[in-house]
Amino acid sequence: MGENPLFLIDYLMRFLRVLLLLSLWRILLKHSAVIPGISLSSLLTYTLISEVFAQQISCRTNLETAFWDGTITTRFLRPMSIFTQFTSEMIGVWMVGFLMFSIPLFIVSPFLGVNPYPADISCGVAFSVSIILEVVVGLAMEYIFAASAVWLGCHPYIINRVRSAVGALLSGAVIPLALFPWGLGRILSWLPFASTGSIPLRIYTGDHHFLSLITGQLIWSVVLWLFVNRFWASQREKMLLVGG
Repeated sequence: MGENPLFLIDYLMRFLRVLLLLSLWRILLKHSAVIPGISLSSLLTYTLISEVFAQQISCRTNLETAFWDGTITTRFLRPMSIFTQFTSEMIGVWMVGFLMFSIPLFIVSPFLGVNPYPADISCGVAFSVSIILEVVVGLAMEYIFAASAVWLGCHPYIINRVRSAVGALLSGAVIPLALFPWGLGRILSWLPFASTGSIPLRIYTGDHHFLSLITGQLIWSVVLWLFVNRFWASQREKMLLVGG
C-alpha cells in the first residue's frame, strides 16, 4: 500500500470484472434459466465467490519476484523453511485483500442481485475444508512451477504467465467446467487444477458429492507435496539468479 498509492485501482478493476461477468452470464442465459449441471442463480453465486476468494484460488507467492531481484539467496539464511516464509507473507497479503475487497464485495452482492450464501449449512462446512485443501494444492503447484523455471533455465516471468493462463482456464475459476463443450469438463475435473478452483466453488453452490470431491483434493495434496519435496530439493542447487 505504501509503495503503490494507486493500489485501489486494482480493486476497482476487480470489481468491474465481477460486474462484467455477472452481466455476461445474465445476457447469455437470458432465455434459459437452467443449463446442464448448473442454474443461473448458482452460476452467479459461483462467479461472485470465485472473485471473493480469488487470491486463495490463484494462490500466488512472491517467489517469482525473489528469483528476479536475487533476494531468494538471503531466504536460505533465515531460520525458517523457504515454504514457510513465502506462505506466511502470502497470507499477510490476503488479510489486506479481504479487508479492502472481499468483505465489501460480499456485503454489496445482494444489491447486485446475487445470493452470496452457500447452498446449505453442510455445503458451507464442506467448503471451509475444501478451501483449505485448495490452498495446499495451490501452494504445491506454485513451487512446482518455480522449480520448473530452474529446471528449464528460463525466466521466472515466463513460467508465471504460463501458469496464470493455464490455471485460469483449467481450474474452472472463471468458466465452470460444467460449461466446457464435448465433455472436456469431466476430464479436466480429474486434474489438480480443478482442486484449486472448480471443486470448492462447486461445493459452495450445492454439489453434495463433497465427500468424494474433498477426497480427490486430499489425494492431490499428498501426491503433489511428495513430488514438490523431491523436485525442489533436486533443483535448488541449480538456481541461477536473474537480478540482484
